[in-house]
Amino acid sequence: EMIVHEVKLLDEKKKRYRPTHMEMVNKQNGRRSVMKMDKIRLRTDIPDDYFTTRYLERN
Repeated sequence: EMIVHEVKLLDEKKKRYRPTHMEMVNKQNGRRSVMKMDKIRLRTDIPDDYFTTRYLERN
């Protein structure tokens, strides 16, 4: 089970929201993992080629 505790608006102009505090709970054994992000930097300079099948499947 994933629980999102907090979501922040990172870019008002583009309406970009990101979760900043999440928790994963293993329903079989009750263990949990928590991820908190204090600093988030959005990159807009990533080339579209990085998301092609060819690029993602490279060795």
